Amino acid sequence: MGDRRSRRLRNWRLRTKLAAVLVVPLLVIGALGTLRVVASNDDARALDALVSQVSAGQQVARLVDALQGERLFAETYVAGGRSAGRDQLDAQVKQVDAAAVAVRALPSAQFGPAAADLDAAARDRLADLAALRRAVTGSAFPTERVGSAYTAVIEVFLALEGAAFTAAPAPLLRAANDAVTVAAAKEQVRRQHATVAAVLIGGPTTALLEAARSAALADLGTAASPSLRERWAATVAGAEVDARQRIEQRVLTAMTRGEPLPTAQAGEWDRAAGRTAALIRDVEVAGQQQLATDGAALAASARAGAVRDGVLVGLLVLLTVAVVVVVARSLLVPLRTLRGSAFQIARSRLPATIAGMTAVDGRIPDVRVKPIGVDTHEEIGEVARAFDAVHAAAVQLAGEQALLRRSVNDIFASLARRGQSLIGRQLAVLDRLEQRERDPEHRDGLFELEHLATRMRRNTENLLVLAGEAQPRVAPDTDVRELAAAAVAEIELHGMVAVGPLPDVEVRGAVVADLGHLLAELLENATTFAPLDAKVLLDARIRSDDTLIVEIVDEGFGMPSAELAKLNAQLAEAPLFDPAVSRRMGLFVVARLAQRHGIAVVLRARHGGRGLVASVAVPAALLARTPVASR
Repeated sequence: MGDRRSRRLRNWRLRTKLAAVLVVPLLVIGALGTLRVVASNDDARALDALVSQVSAGQQVARLVDALQGERLFAETYVAGGRSAGRDQLDAQVKQVDAAAVAVRALPSAQFGPAAADLDAAARDRLADLAALRRAVTGSAFPTERVGSAYTAVIEVFLALEGAAFTAAPAPLLRAANDAVTVAAAKEQVRRQHATVAAVLIGGPTTALLEAARSAALADLGTAASPSLRERWAATVAGAEVDARQRIEQRVLTAMTRGEPLPTAQAGEWDRAAGRTAALIRDVEVAGQQQLATDGAALAASARAGAVRDGVLVGLLVLLTVAVVVVVARSLLVPLRTLRGSAFQIARSRLPATIAGMTAVDGRIPDVRVKPIGVDTHEEIGEVARAFDAVHAAAVQLAGEQALLRRSVNDIFASLARRGQSLIGRQLAVLDRLEQRERDPEHRDGLFELEHLATRMRRNTENLLVLAGEAQPRVAPDTDVRELAAAAVAEIELHGMVAVGPLPDVEVRGAVVADLGHLLAELLENATTFAPLDAKVLLDARIRSDDTLIVEIVDEGFGMPSAELAKLNAQLAEAPLFDPAVSRRMGLFVVARLAQRHGIAVVLRARHGGRGLVASVAVPAALLARTPVASR
């Protein structure tokens, strides 16, 4: 059973929980997953760009095919003495112009960054095409010059087409190279078609012979893939392809040997060469379309992979977060309970227990400490048990202090009562001596002794207040003026006190002794901390709510506002007696006496000068008589 409990998540050791919520795996998963998703998105964008480039390359390929047709008609038109074939040439020019409009509309960026210079050169060639056409139709431009000029234009567009295709990534690079290879082979066939047609119509020249030889249909070479070879063999075949090769060989042989050309076969050559070029064009279009289709499929696959990777990474992150949340919760819940209980104990439960701790019959009451509600068996639970032990020790110590404080209070009370008894007897003796004494000088001495005894009696009453004993003296209802005079008489420097106007009101007998004691302590403080030549003013008034307000105004040195606020807090709620309180024992006694009867005592800085004002608010319930006229 114990092993099973120790295996529970909430009972894991703290280092195990910290290892479980380690943030590094989450960061690694997020970083690697993000990199993977970004890479897949980059691949998808690159493939989308390739599809766009292939589309641009197809537009250029259509323009190249149209230019190759214009070159054929231009060479045959010039070779025939510019007397026939103009209609065919003009019709082909319109086709070229229509294809050129589509190419010009393509943005340069669609061909890729590597083809920027080629795109600019191709557009320049299109601009120069008008001048070439004028030379074909309106000058004596020879056939070989016409063919080379058109070939120069076509080669630029072939290079642009190749740049658009060969930007493909590795999976499509072979198919892109096949498209370029087929385009080059078609150019050879179309170039030879035009050259041989011009020879059969206008006669051979050395330049045309070299052009025909250089443009002879060659093998696809090692650049072609096996699939391209198979498609080529299956498509570029038939009687017309064989006829083209046969006529080509006869023409080249006749030109080389200087024999008569087979001019009667010009029409057959045009049909056979045109058909062969058309078949190669079919191979070219199929390859380009396959390249575009494969690129689009790969782009879709890359996007799907990016989504899949993103979802997978998201699920892994969510799983990791879920684990972190569960483990963190197992840490935070007991920690929050421990923290809340600790603050509650420190701020309310322990102070309340200490405040209510009172020794009874010389023993400490049995106070049980309620344990903190964390019952786990790992480090947090151990801390909670340790805090419970500290709490119990603090309560035990508070009980011992309460017992000690009770003992000290008993000592204070015992000494105070003995002192009061002796001082009472001393005052009675002094009173008898004063009545018998007739010598004024001796009588003044006895009055001074009586004054000292009165002050000593107040000090013994202070001990009773410190000990928490109730005031034993009982008096009848007393006029506030008599009460003020008695309070002044109980201080040493009573000559410094000036009593102002006082209302005609009586204080109830139950509070007379304590209120007189309270005023005497405040007057003692005021005269002690004021210059000897200064005056301390005592006056009183009745507030609208029948509260008696007694104010003692001194011209002393005052005190900082922070210390004044601290003293007012102590006057509002008397603290436990300790050595720090003993430095201002008079104010401590004032606080105890005020708290006993619900009297409010507030100290404030004197307005318009140095010194303090002690304001004492005696509730109307403590007054025996409040004349309306005195308000």
